[in-house]
Amino acid sequence: MKKFFCLVIVVEILASCSLTRSVPTTTITKDLTQYNFVYVVPTSAVTSGILIETNTVNPSEMIAGYLMKKGYSSLPSIDAELKSKTLVVTYGNTSSTSFTHSFVARKGVIIQFRDAETHELIATSEAEGASLNTETDALTQAINSALDSIFDMIKKN
Repeated sequence: MKKFFCLVIVVEILASCSLTRSVPTTTITKDLTQYNFVYVVPTSAVTSGILIETNTVNPSEMIAGYLMKKGYSSLPSIDAELKSKTLVVTYGNTSSTSFTHSFVARKGVIIQFRDAETHELIATSEAEGASLNTETDALTQAINSALDSIFDMIKKN
């Protein structure tokens, strides 16, 4: 009986723990390559874990690091002289963490890029991450998925 019960649990987890994420929704209204600088609005760190292992992720630091890899210079504040070449990047949660009955953590995020001078919305991307491990893993996937979507669209154009 124990073997049957364990088999049912494993089958349920494998059948229902779809880690597929929805396709990010991304809009770009202006050429991002005309900007050289970014100011990423600071965020609080997110900590999650299982038992004694915990992970901490700071979304703004992740976003800043990603953009630096893409060649942007990250500014500690908005410089009046550089406003015309600066993007203000903001991050927000679009859904709270949810664990489905198959123990999958899901996290939704939205990332926006605005012109520092005009406040015009230049790009926005909304994505979801999913993980069997922790909320921070799902969050990391969501942020990377949203940013990848923006820069994949730029490559295609």
